[in-house]
Parts: sequence; C-alpha cells; structure tokens
Amino acid sequence: MSDIFFEPADLSDFNGINELFHESVDKYEDAETISFDEIYAWFDRKLQKHVRDFERIRSDGRLCGYIYIHEYEDGLELDDFYLLKEYRGRGIGTKVLSARISTLEVPVYLYVFKRNEAAFHLYRKFGFEVIKDLGTRFIMKRSVGK
Repeated sequence: MSDIFFEPADLSDFNGINELFHESVDKYEDAETISFDEIYAWFDRKLQKHVRDFERIRSDGRLCGYIYIHEYEDGLELDDFYLLKEYRGRGIGTKVLSARISTLEVPVYLYVFKRNEAAFHLYRKFGFEVIKDLGTRFIMKRSVGK
C-alpha cells in the first residue's frame, strides 16, 4: 500500500458510509441492549447532516474507507472511522491515525465497541485509554502529548 490521501466526502458517499455503519453495529452491538431500528435511524439523521464532514480515505486512487473528526468538549472526537473489509489488517488504520491524530495538541475522544478488538488495540497503540465503560462500548481518550 502506498501513501494515504484524504478528500471530502459528498452525498454520493451516503450509502457507502451507512453500509459500513450497519456492518459495524451488526457485528459488534448487543441486540438485547439496543434497538437496531432506533440506532440506524439515529445514524441516518446524523449522516444526512454531516456526510460532507466525512473524509474519504484513499490509497493508490482506491477508496479504502471514511473518517469523521469534529470538535468535542475540550478537544476533538474521532466520531466515525471505517475501513472497507478488503483494506483491514493492511496497516491503513495505522497510517490514517498517524496522519490525523498523532500530531494533535488537544485531547481526542472516541467510542469503540468492546468486541472490536482490532480497533481497540490500534487505539491503545496511539495512546488512547479507557475512561468509561458503557456496556458494549468504551469511551477512550488520548491526552495531549501521548
């Protein structure tokens, strides 16, 4: 894999982002603790409002995934980060976080499914620490200087 590039997402990315969200929820969420219909409707509303705030992640001209970072409390929130299946486990997540997170001089927060062990370990590698247990998910924080 060569270098990673970012470009703004647009309305044409709506379905692709939505499918990646559904895949993640279907794989990692606990059906006994949430209503899938409610969480899908919530994300649909969020995506309608913020699809243009996402960035496409590209490598070798190919779409690899999406990322969405925004202001949050005293820093930023890595709100959504999705890689297409065929690009997982190839070091792209590490390259994306290096490009978007490693040089930030503010705290960065995120939510991660407990059962998404690959993502959890990647975030730990970048200095994120669990600050709250929400049942099926953790809230993690990367403090300044980590």
